Amino acid sequence: MERPAPHANSMISAAALRSRSRPNEGHPHPAHAAFTAPPGLPAPAEAQNMPSSQQLLLQLVQSQQVQNQLLQQQMDVLRQQTQTPTAYNNPEDMLGTFDPSLQPVLKEWACDYRNALQQHVTQANLQQKYQDIAVSGELHKQFQDESTRSWQWPQAFKANAQELTTTSALLEEGQRDMYRADVAGPFDIEAAFRAMRRRHAQECQSFVFAYQRQCAAFFEVFAELVFRTEHPKAMSKQEKDKESKQKRKDELTKAEAEFRIMDVNKILAMAVLEFATLSGKSGTQKSQHVVPTTGALAYFVKQHPDSAKKYNISVGSTVSKPKSKPMGSNDKDRGRSGSRTSIKSRQSSLGSHRSRQSAKSAKSSRASRASSRNKSKGKGKGKGKGKQTRGKGQSKGTGHKQGGKFVADRCASSAAKVLTSVSALERSLNTAVFFDRHALEPTFFRRCRLRTAWKPKEDPIISAYGRLLREELSSYSPRELVKNEDFIDKAARKWLWQHRREISVVDCDKNLGDAIVPKHWVRQECLRLLEEASYKVSRADFLDSSANLKFLLDSFLQQSVLAGSISTRLAAFIRKDFGSKNVGSFRLRVKLHKSPVVGRPIMNLSKAWFSPLSVFLTEALAPMLQRQLHVIQSSQDLVKQLVDCVVPPGFALFTFDVRNLYPSIDQRHFLSVIASKVRSFWSSKPSFGAMIVKLIEFLLAVQYVEFEADIWHVQSGLPTGLQASVVFANLYLAAFDDFLVQRCSWIFMWKRYIDDAFAIFPLDSKDECLQELNIWHPNIVWEMSGSGMAVNFLDLSLTLQMGDRSICFETFRKPQNAYLYLPRTSCHPPSVFKALVIGETQRLHRTNRKNAKAFAKHLDLFFDKLQHRGYCKEEARRLAMQTVKKLECSTASQQQPRKFFFRQQYSSSLNVSVIKRVLKKHASLVQSRFTSRVEVFLSYSIQCNNFRRNFSLNWH
Repeated sequence: MERPAPHANSMISAAALRSRSRPNEGHPHPAHAAFTAPPGLPAPAEAQNMPSSQQLLLQLVQSQQVQNQLLQQQMDVLRQQTQTPTAYNNPEDMLGTFDPSLQPVLKEWACDYRNALQQHVTQANLQQKYQDIAVSGELHKQFQDESTRSWQWPQAFKANAQELTTTSALLEEGQRDMYRADVAGPFDIEAAFRAMRRRHAQECQSFVFAYQRQCAAFFEVFAELVFRTEHPKAMSKQEKDKESKQKRKDELTKAEAEFRIMDVNKILAMAVLEFATLSGKSGTQKSQHVVPTTGALAYFVKQHPDSAKKYNISVGSTVSKPKSKPMGSNDKDRGRSGSRTSIKSRQSSLGSHRSRQSAKSAKSSRASRASSRNKSKGKGKGKGKGKQTRGKGQSKGTGHKQGGKFVADRCASSAAKVLTSVSALERSLNTAVFFDRHALEPTFFRRCRLRTAWKPKEDPIISAYGRLLREELSSYSPRELVKNEDFIDKAARKWLWQHRREISVVDCDKNLGDAIVPKHWVRQECLRLLEEASYKVSRADFLDSSANLKFLLDSFLQQSVLAGSISTRLAAFIRKDFGSKNVGSFRLRVKLHKSPVVGRPIMNLSKAWFSPLSVFLTEALAPMLQRQLHVIQSSQDLVKQLVDCVVPPGFALFTFDVRNLYPSIDQRHFLSVIASKVRSFWSSKPSFGAMIVKLIEFLLAVQYVEFEADIWHVQSGLPTGLQASVVFANLYLAAFDDFLVQRCSWIFMWKRYIDDAFAIFPLDSKDECLQELNIWHPNIVWEMSGSGMAVNFLDLSLTLQMGDRSICFETFRKPQNAYLYLPRTSCHPPSVFKALVIGETQRLHRTNRKNAKAFAKHLDLFFDKLQHRGYCKEEARRLAMQTVKKLECSTASQQQPRKFFFRQQYSSSLNVSVIKRVLKKHASLVQSRFTSRVEVFLSYSIQCNNFRRNFSLNWH
């Protein structure tokens, strides 16, 4: 066993003792002989005379002082380095200053932090994406797919299913299912199942979105540590991926927009060539054909998914089969490799799925990018922002051009919805059978009817017919719902939703379509129009005033009933909405044809409590309006009078219109004029005429509208949204017609359609006539819009022939007409599109009578405009020719059958052929209960159009 080394102090003490024990030895001590002064320190003179032990101690003290001085110098150097730190531009530069043994650990930490930052950027982008989905009110695609799945219930059970109060998988002994008895009509189990799945999908989505927010906040802590150097790199990668996705999206938008406006024959030719190429490449018919997203065939595949499924065609890239697992990559190996708990292993596991998805999307986008480059070759180079701007503009423009009448197909048909209409059909048939046996008194006010809960006695034959319908339709199977909104429509709707606080989509005057205008301009223009004709009132004042007017009107109606001026049934109809507190709404239409652009006020009073009074006055004043000699209902009335008209020599054609008729009418002058005409017309029934005048006064006193939660009382003019306003304006200006014709006896013809007038009088009397027009009332200002040998009036272009002095005419089309016919892709029944072609053909035939060349020209223009709206040009031409043939070959009118309707909401999933076949199968039972010929037709209701869907978005 080794002994420990002696301490230095013990050695010094031993040497000192030995020196003291031998003081007279002749040779010096080795320590004394080796003693020299330390560097920089002088050796004291007395040190040589000291004993050796003291000299050794002194040497040690001096050595310690030198070491202290060296340490002080090192401290000064370190202090200077601390005060002026070195700036590092790269973490790798700092790594060299550390201990080499720590460098591998620091490198691993840096790698972990970089991965954490990458996850921070990825999770932050996901958080933003999920937030946009939540704001738009939509579901994530995964949850949306889950919510639309249906359950395979038998059709017979679905038609007879009853709603349960509670649903439990197991029932205890003695327990049974309880059904809801407060629900009228059959229970739609499919709709309830879809609603439940959607509710669960929304809950799952809220769960995922909430924890995604927490996940993004978790990685934000790691990101702050390496934010300066690594964050720009991660963001650069994310921006590149985002730009690549946006570029593919814009290319797809541009391609679909081009196909929309392209000729149908050209698209068909391109699609046939693409399909022929795919068929040549494929070896078997069962293999799936994949077409690029920007091709012509892709456009048809998206529009007609049934045909695509039939021919096994899909859009996009093929989904590659998973590769075989390499040797040794079993679960145990994965378990060992994933046993580390560092941030790096967690980051790689979190990001592996997204990396695979990014690789797949990058691989699938190559084909679409290559196709787009080939297609755009030779058309100029546009990169980056230029393409994105064009794509967004096309999205907004294309979706906007559909118009407010476009209907999106969103409601699917079901057996429960079909069976609901059977009860309504039975009631209408039983009512008709009942009144077919009882003679009815003639009713004059057909629109003034109250809804009644009275039910006719059930006829056994009709009941049997209804029972057979239910049995047949219980196995009703709807078709697959084909949505008529493509990517461009969704992009346009999303853009409008994102900018809903800045813009509004407003319909234009003169049927010029819709316009996108700034929301602040709409608000300012609405307030300007309201302040010109009304004043603001509080809601309490409105309620008090409405209550007083209701009491007065109710008392007046009771007196009229007692006096025999009105029946009890009509009085009850006028009072039917007295319990309502609804007020009219206010909006405007943009006058794009005016400079500067202004708005036309629109007051919708159809939901107000006094709306039944307006309906009654419209019916009561209709006979009076038909007796006015100078009032025409349409251009057809004018054509009938111009066919045999011969204009005297020296006479010319003139057209006039009133400037802002409805807002300009003075209510006091209107009441005095209308009272005189009403009392004159009903001179044989003075009490009825006096009642009509009083009711008109009541109606003008209750013009209240609401805008931005404020209520305005209109005190001048006539509301443009009131049903009786058209009749009021026509009767008001009918007095002016009599006044003008009486003063100007040289007027050969004066015909007026509301505020537009057509006249024939001597050409040299133009100034005199214009002066006479504007002396009736200062608020009614007439302006001359045309004069000479050719003028335009309504939809007619009138020309005075110099030879025989007759008037020839053809269709007039305004230069700013946008021809926004109902889009063919709208969810309307085929009969609507057929009626559009037939109705326009009849109008063109009427307005181009005895002018075959003009008729053919306008028909060709009509077909071209229809083609731009998605119609088949040849089909429209064939239908128009059939209509012309029927118009030219007049046949004796056949007696039309009495019609009963089986109403259904139209959708692409509605199986029309099945319903029609069932209705006709047992039609003989219905016919046996009537003496005249009857027939049951399938009629349709329409889903909400764009105007109704976006009304609250634009005006609230």
